[in-house]
Amino acid sequence: MENRFTAVFQKMDKWWIAFVEELPGANTQG
Repeated sequence: MENRFTAVFQKMDKWWIAFVEELPGANTQG
């Protein structure tokens, strides 16, 4: 079984946020 995910990175002012489109609620920031 193979899983594929799409990681999305966005710059917001001084911060970066990232999330996985296929996993709602799985967010990170830094």
